[in-house]
Amino acid sequence: MAVINHKLVSYIHWVRNRLIVGLDKHLSSCGICQQVVRADLPGQTSIFGGGKAKDLVEQELLPGNMGSIIINTMPKSGSVYINAAMQAGLGLSPIQIHNMYFPDDVVNINALKEWASGAQITQTHLSSTELNIWLLGSFVDRMIIHVRDPREATLSWVHFIGRMYQENPFELLRIPYVHPEYFMGLTFSERVDWAIDHHLPILVRWVDGWIRYSQKDVSGKPFRVLFTTYPELVNEERVMFAKVCDFFDIPKGLFVHPNIDKSEAVYFRKGQPGEWRNVFSAAQRQRATDLSKSILAHFGWQ
Repeated sequence: MAVINHKLVSYIHWVRNRLIVGLDKHLSSCGICQQVVRADLPGQTSIFGGGKAKDLVEQELLPGNMGSIIINTMPKSGSVYINAAMQAGLGLSPIQIHNMYFPDDVVNINALKEWASGAQITQTHLSSTELNIWLLGSFVDRMIIHVRDPREATLSWVHFIGRMYQENPFELLRIPYVHPEYFMGLTFSERVDWAIDHHLPILVRWVDGWIRYSQKDVSGKPFRVLFTTYPELVNEERVMFAKVCDFFDIPKGLFVHPNIDKSEAVYFRKGQPGEWRNVFSAAQRQRATDLSKSILAHFGWQ
């Protein structure tokens, strides 16, 4: 478990409290601030923000202003497509709030503060570390956790490493636990073996951490989470997006389902649920299943 710098966390929350405690009371009585809020929207960033912070500003001061959305996804689960569809369907601006080092990623608090200004979307792979939850909880009141059967995601990851090695090896610097030259020197079956032993357990821990967070008492959760799954995206895409919009309290009809071609630009592979069963050997199937047991039943994965 990572060692948390509690002095830093305390300082962050001290700053946050100094900024927002009593802000709603002040806004209700200060004509100047009301004018600033109206002037800042929608063309400029306002300090009064989205997420939890937006609740501090009375709704009538922010006509037509949409809160920001955060989609936290397991790698190789349709992440880019989901982000692109929500961005296009709601007219949101994209923003990156993390440093992109899976699984040891951490929230960039400055970017998160900008995200909280509203009308922005971010897609991340953040783990449920104590620090991430502390930082997210300062601005976020709800978040989507999008998951995929780790056996499927592991197979997709093997293909992904091969493609990045050929097309964009720089991206592999974001995965510090794999040595590209060694990995690509293996046969495909050996790459699957390596991924089952080294990558799949990381995915399982990632999902398990968010399951555990979701099962906490309300008092122990600074923000709500909703799980969505890759089979939903593949088989019931419109239903899934409707569920996401409902979770974020987006009025019906506001989301316009975009016509986005599922090319490699937004959808790395059109892997079908269960594909791993036909690709993994019998021994690989058994080992991958044994390593995934702690989370399979939660989503009804066999």
